[in-house]
Amino acid sequence: MNAYVSGVAYFGTDNTDKKRNPKAITDLKNITPFNFDEMSKRERDVVMLEAMGHTLSLKIKIQKNPVATSKQYVIINDVMYSISYIDKYGNDMFVYLEAISK
Repeated sequence: MNAYVSGVAYFGTDNTDKKRNPKAITDLKNITPFNFDEMSKRERDVVMLEAMGHTLSLKIKIQKNPVATSKQYVIINDVMYSISYIDKYGNDMFVYLEAISK
């Protein structure tokens, strides 16, 4: 069993009028907290996301669940991220994040 001890990530959906990207937790709705482990960014992770047109700012591991999707945003330590990619493996989800505001 994994303890997910690096911190808490808040996943939520966009609550804005779609003319701008969300920039703060108040711009999100349906917020769900997940404990996470910060993972190392492998070179192949960086290359994969660059090929998709994204920058890998942070990679985290959370418990597999039906709530987290790539259409959400994540806030960790007052930094907002978009979800570039989610990889499911066993009981875990690896979430690849791109910072959009600090």
